[in-house]
Amino acid sequence: VEQRVLRQDSGGTGKFRGGLGVSNEVRMRRPATIHAHVERTVCAPWGLHGGKDALANRISIRRSDGKIERFPTGKIRPTELAEGDGFLIETAGGGGFWNPLERDPERVLADVRSGYVSLEAARRVYGVVIQQRGRRFELGRESTKELRRQNTEEKARKCTREPVMRSES
Repeated sequence: VEQRVLRQDSGGTGKFRGGLGVSNEVRMRRPATIHAHVERTVCAPWGLHGGKDALANRISIRRSDGKIERFPTGKIRPTELAEGDGFLIETAGGGGFWNPLERDPERVLADVRSGYVSLEAARRVYGVVIQQRGRRFELGRESTKELRRQNTEEKARKCTREPVMRSES
């Protein structure tokens, strides 16, 4: 096992974020064969009540020359791996629960500091503005309030539709 880490941004977003998946990278010390039947690579774990889906399971082969082979599903028929080749299995996160804009900004900040959520996702999905200065992360409270207000207004505009006129027949 070359690396085993939590998969950042893999948990579905929500007021209650889904748990993270894991990324496992294995490098071959001698020739081997891989044969995989991984499920839930197409249908990701779903979010509920406004929460978003998690990232799905994923598997890939990384050749020693840097070439990466990705698979549309988690099904890999027996495939030879040479010394130095490897494979990467990324497990799914859990789905989120409730609207991500309702997540406490302090919790999002803690998620960013822990490496669970990226700065980009904090801003884009949770509407939380966090400034990074070196290894320090600081919450922009007023910027977050404004961004969340804008996101809520934009979502409301998208939900507003023109009434449909029906003709009498």
